[in-house]
Formats: sequence, C-alpha cells, structure tokens
Amino acid sequence: MTHGASPSAPQSSFFQRILAIISSFFKSLWLFFPALLFVVLSMAVFWMIGQGKDLIVAFTENRKARWFFFLALVFWVYLTWYSSRIVAYMKKRQQENYLAEFSAGASLKADPKKFALPPLFLDNAPRILGFGCFLVLELAIFQVPLFNKKPLSGLMAFVIFIIGIILFGLFDRRVARLSDRNQMLVRWLFRGCVLAFLIICGILTIDKNQSIWWLLVLLILLHFAFLFAINLRRKVLEDPTSKSNVAARSVIVSNNIFYRVMNTFWIPAKEINYYTAFVIFIFAGLLLYGLSIFNFRFSVLIGPLPFVLLAFTALLAVGNLVTSFSIKYSVNFHLILILLAVFLGLGETHRVKTYPSAVAHPYANRLNLDTYVSRWVNEKERSAEIDSGSSYPIYFVLANGGASRSGYWTASVLGLLEDTTRGIFSRHLLCLSGASGGSVGNATFFALLKEKKDHPTEDVAFRTAAADFLKNDFLTYTLARMLGPDYFQYIFHIALMDDRAAALEYALERGCDCESPMKPHFENNFSHYIIQNADSSDLLPILCINTTRMQDGRPGLVMNIAASENIFNRRVDVLNLLEPGKEIHLSTAVILGARFPYVSPAGRIDQLRTVNGKEKITPHYFVDGGYFDNSGAGVVQEMIREIILLGKKTADLKLKERIRKLHFVVIHVTNSPLGDASIEQVASIKNDLAAPLLTLAGAYDQQTTVNDGRLRYFLNDIDSSYRSSYEHIPLYYDSSERRIGKMDTAYAMNWFISDTTLKRMKVRLDNNPHLSRLILLMPSRAKMQLANKTGN
Repeated sequence: MTHGASPSAPQSSFFQRILAIISSFFKSLWLFFPALLFVVLSMAVFWMIGQGKDLIVAFTENRKARWFFFLALVFWVYLTWYSSRIVAYMKKRQQENYLAEFSAGASLKADPKKFALPPLFLDNAPRILGFGCFLVLELAIFQVPLFNKKPLSGLMAFVIFIIGIILFGLFDRRVARLSDRNQMLVRWLFRGCVLAFLIICGILTIDKNQSIWWLLVLLILLHFAFLFAINLRRKVLEDPTSKSNVAARSVIVSNNIFYRVMNTFWIPAKEINYYTAFVIFIFAGLLLYGLSIFNFRFSVLIGPLPFVLLAFTALLAVGNLVTSFSIKYSVNFHLILILLAVFLGLGETHRVKTYPSAVAHPYANRLNLDTYVSRWVNEKERSAEIDSGSSYPIYFVLANGGASRSGYWTASVLGLLEDTTRGIFSRHLLCLSGASGGSVGNATFFALLKEKKDHPTEDVAFRTAAADFLKNDFLTYTLARMLGPDYFQYIFHIALMDDRAAALEYALERGCDCESPMKPHFENNFSHYIIQNADSSDLLPILCINTTRMQDGRPGLVMNIAASENIFNRRVDVLNLLEPGKEIHLSTAVILGARFPYVSPAGRIDQLRTVNGKEKITPHYFVDGGYFDNSGAGVVQEMIREIILLGKKTADLKLKERIRKLHFVVIHVTNSPLGDASIEQVASIKNDLAAPLLTLAGAYDQQTTVNDGRLRYFLNDIDSSYRSSYEHIPLYYDSSERRIGKMDTAYAMNWFISDTTLKRMKVRLDNNPHLSRLILLMPSRAKMQLANKTGN
C-alpha cells in the first residue's frame, strides 16, 4: 500500500498547480472583463463583419480624422491599461486585507498561494490588455480584402493574436531586463518611436495619396512606444529618489484631492503622476465623446472609426469604475445594474418622432389605388402615348434592403435611368417599393423628382445628386446615441434625448454636405408628398415603404396613397395610426422601414381608439420591412393584380382599353451576393440549443426569396393576357457573369461607405450589362415625341 501510494503524491500536486493556474486565469477574466470585453468587441467589429473592415478603409481616406483616431487610440490603450491597473491594485489590497484579518498579519508576498489571484495575474493582465488593443487593430489591417489578394481569415488572425500575446510576454521580459541595465537607452527608444510617429503623421497630413500600410507602421510605432513606456514606469516607481516618489511624499503631507481619490481606490501614492495623466486622459476623451453625442457636425468630422474607439473607452471607464466599487465594498454592482435594467426599465425610450400638423388628419385624403391609376393612365400626354401604340411600359421598382449600400446603389441605378432617358423613365414609373436601405434609395430618387417638379429650371443629373447625398456619413451620429445615451437608458429608461433611430433620421435631414444644387429634402413633412389633388399632370410615383409590426410580424406600409387592406392583403396602414394633429417627416417614414436591430430599435406609435366610450391607447412597434419582405415584391404583386381587376370592372371603356395596353415591367434592384446558401452540418449542441433561432434566421432570408419568386410566377401567369417582364439589376455579379471569369469583392453594408467602395460601385454601375440592356429596351424620347404627334 505504501509503495503504491507514494508516487501519486507529486503527480497530485502537479495537477493541483495546473488546476489552480486555470482557476486563477478564469477568475482574472471575470475581474478584468470590462477591458477584455471591449478588446473582444473590437475583434468582432473589425475582424468579423464587413462594415468594420470598411471603416478602416474609410479612415485611410479621411485626413481630417487621422489625429482624432490616434487620440482615441491612445485614450483607449491608456485607459485599458491604467484602469485595469487600478482594478489590480484594489484586488491586491482586498486580498491583503483578507489575509491580514484571517492570517494574523501575513502579507500577500509571503504566501501568494492562499489567494485566488496571485501577483502573476494581477501584475501582467493590464499590460496584456493594453498590448491586445494594438494587436487587434494591426491584425485587422491584414483582413481588409481591398488591400490583400488573400486577406487573413478571422480564425488565423485569432491564432496569431494568441501567439502575439505569448511573444509579448517574452519580449516584455527582455525590455524589462534592458531597462534594468540601461534605462537611458530605453528612454531614447521610447522618444524615437514617438518622434518617428509624429514625423510620419505630419507627412501624411500633407500627402493626399494615402496607404493603409502607413496606418500599420504608425500603429507599430505606438505599440513599441507603449512597451517601452510601461517598463520605464516600473523603473520610475521602484526608484525611491524619482520625482514620483518625492511627489508622493509631498502629496501625503498636503493631503490634496488627488490623493484622497487615490486613497479611496487604494492606489499607491507614488502613482500620483500617472494617476494625474489618467484623469487628464479621461476628461479629454470624454470631451470628444460628448461632443460626438451632442454635435452632429463634430461626429461627422471625426468619423466612425475614431468614435468607436472613444465610445469603447468611455464605456470601459464606466465598467471598471463599477468593478472598483464592487471590490471596495464586496458587492457585485454589475449584477445589480443588470437586474435594474431588466426589472426596473419600465419607461418607453423609443417612440417614433412626430411633429404637429396644421390639420387634424393630414393623411386622411390620400387617393386610393384605383383613383390614382385612373388619373395616371388618363393624364393628357400619357393617354395620347398609350392610345397611339399597341403597348405602353409601366415600371414598378423593387429595391432590396442593405443600409447605405442599398440606398446608394438603388438611387444611382434610378438616377442613371432618369438621366439616360431624359425623364422618360419617371414618366413610365408608377411605383417605388422597397425595405430598409432600399427605401432610402427609393425615397432619395422620389424626393429628387419632387424637387425637379418644384424647380423645373434646375438642370442637374439625378445620378450625381443622389450619389452626392448618399455618400455622406449617416453612421457616426447614430452610433454616438447608440453607444452613449441609449446605453444608459437600458438602466434608467429615461428618454433624456432622442434615441439612435431619431439620430439616424436627423443625419438624413441634416447630413447633406452636397455640392449639387438639387437635394432630397428628408426634413419635409410626409404630407408634402401626399397625392390628393385633382391635377393629374403633377402625379408623383407611388412610394411604398415596407415595415413590419414587431408584436405579430404583420407587414405594414407607409404610402403616399391609401393602403387599403382589401387591396394590400391586410397590411397595416401606418399613417392611419398617428394621433390626430400629428405627422412625420420623410426621414421618419423611411427609417420606419429600416429599423434593423441593433442599430435602430423598434419604434413605437400609439394609436388612440374609442372603445365602449372610453379612449384606449394601443401601442404598435415597427421594425425593418425586411423581416417580412426585403424587396417589397408582395406589395407590387398586389398592386398589379388590382390594376388588372380595375381594367375588368371599370365602366369607362377608354380606361379599360388603356389598361389593356399596359406592359408591366418590374425592375428589381438587388445589392446582396447572388446564389444559394451553403448547406452544412450543424454541431449537435447547436442543433439542441439554437435550432429555433437558426430556423427563424433562415426563414428571414427565404421569406424574401419566396415573395420574389411568387411575383415572377405571377408575371408569367398574366403574360398571356397582358405583357409583362422582369428586369434584374444586381450589384454583385450573377451566374452568367461569373462564367466568364468575373469575381466579386464584398461590398460593406452600412450607414457609411468608404470612397474606395463607392468608386467600385460607380464602376459597376457604368459596366452593368443588365442595366445597359434595360436602357436599350426603354422608349426613347424620339419615340415618345412621335407618339405624341400621332396621338394629336
């Protein structure tokens, strides 16, 4: 028995040490989780999603934002490192207090095995986190597809990140030894890195030709400067004759406010200089952060990439402050705040923004579809064109969602059609239907048509005006509210200011630094575009903004005609839900169809109804139209069906004959990759836990595919009685183009697009065979003039 048991003792001790290390590792992850969280979020944003990669590309194009980016970066790294260092000091002091209480005054250094987190983790975690901030951004550059033929994959980047963290530990030790032997050399290396950084930044500020590789060089210089700085700090704190230690003694004597705060958080007095710098960084960073939240122009000036870093840092500061109080008072304040957000968040903070109206019911007199079509077909010049020929094209536009990518592509396609045909396209255009960013593109073209009608003397290209508007930054101000006031409203649920959806609306209304004299006015009341007058010559197209009611998934419509439930398959007419005397802007109407989580939350509209003599409020929450129909195909199918029924049931023989000559042309503008989704094996645990969510996500994509297919089959079925056709205008290459060797690089879907991506979209617009074919099929002005003469 004795001989058999003795060999197991050291083996048990070895495994106990391994388990203790693993336990300490996971406990340190929880202790430093605020800083770790934002490092991981940065990986997700800049490694995994195309939007984040495009922000890096856009940053290299914006010389104005460069200094703001590096200020935000230093702010992020310094607060990540030093606030985590404060947390480490507090945890160390807490453990020493416990040991002093229960171990008769023994110190942490005397027996670190007695603590959950020994000095090895407390001393090195802040350094590693600061190093990780740099490494995340450096590896993100290698994943930008536009600058690498074979960009680094996210998985490989994570492997390199782990290896880099390990190498940092080894290199940090070497620098530490070097600073012990030759502190002056390390100091000059630090100064050299900072000087080289400033010189290169100055040159790049003047030089217009930018390269993303210069960004990598600058990051590496700051990375090494950080490494040298933290090792110099250690030497300074260890030297009793250093200025920091001398200042600490004077601070203790004077007992000033900095020392009192430091004493509250158990920060050693010799840290006074570094703590002062920490406070200065906090106030400077929070100033930039606050200006971005409250000032739209400033948010656009700094751009989305610097703001993301500023926001991450500000929220990190709050997170580590909560951690510090949790350690100080041995209470998990993080859990308390989460519980407050879940159980006490009763206030509504996401109401749809409305405005007072001069009339009680501004949308009550909208034309119905039958009346609109009758006026459209019987308009004097158009009726002559129809009567003179055997067929008259009537266009229905479908625009898929996709944020600014979709908006820019859709408005550019429609603008090019309008410019090329010199106004013939809009004369044949009956309906614009879309969801999310597609509605933004449709509404941009729609608002430009209105501007052209109101100011016919302005000779401006629609494509230029639309592109000039949609190239603007609608994202940063939206993120400022999302990662600012909206973040804290999760806890307090007090609407101190407009939410992120209203910020996006404001960006659409005020964000046009356009050179073109013709601009889409999203700040106009939607009633400005309502079709209700008797003048048939001034008819605008029907604008269909598709949305979805969150509570039951029922589709809704925001339209400039009445959305009759009998025609449009029980879709909710959103404008009818508004309170009497209230109306919305065009921007609000568009964003009602583009409220895609998590950038825009579901918007609430309260409907006032009288039930049994009492007023009752029914809250309706609306989200992105893409949840039900991402192209707006269902509305168009129902509209075409009603037009055909109108031709059959009308007693007006002339109207019947003209409707019979209509050639229904559906122009479908898409902006997503084409092809079938890959069907792959699913892990068992994923199957057990996430099958419902995965199925719903797949159904979200397939719902639009089914609606689009249903419309195409419907067009084929009516072809024997009426002429119809379906024209597809894709942003991405379709199968026919891929067969001749054309390959796509992804286009980011965001509310902000880099100039590099915009240029690629312009090239695609000018070299799109589907668009060129459609233009050739369209009636020419000469044909229209001849038809007019024949009709007269």
